[in-house]
Parts: sequence; C-alpha cells; structure tokens
Amino acid sequence: MSEEKNFKTTAALGSFISALGWFVVVVSIIAGIVIKGAGIPVVIGGGALGILMVVQGQLLQIIVAIEHNTRKSAKDQA
Repeated sequence: MSEEKNFKTTAALGSFISALGWFVVVVSIIAGIVIKGAGIPVVIGGGALGILMVVQGQLLQIIVAIEHNTRKSAKDQA
C-alpha cells in the first residue's frame, strides 16, 4: 500500500471534525450576538465545545502525520 493511501480515512475524519468544530464556534458566537440576554453562556459553552472538537480533529491529523514520518524514516534507514 502506498504511503499516500495509509490512514486516508482517518486524516479525512480529522479534517471533518476540525471543520465542524470551527462551525460550532462560529454558530455559538452568532447565537450569542442574537440572544442578547443569555448570550455569554452560549458563547462560552459553544466556543469551548467547538474548540475541543477542533483539537480532537487536529490530534487525529497529527497521529497520521507521525505515522507517515515514522514510516518514511524507517524506509530511509533500511
């Protein structure tokens, strides 16, 4: 199996989760502006959830990058 195809689904899932997290952050900010009285808890809660989703997605991408670098280093040393 070629290096480009290894963990392709995991990398795509990481990108999707990260993008979805940014979407949650933006929606929570917009909702916080629209809901004037209860806006701060919405922004804080939604923003925290969104940022955690972004981090989770980026961690998946990091794992895939580490695997690719490790495989490449092992091939170069062999």
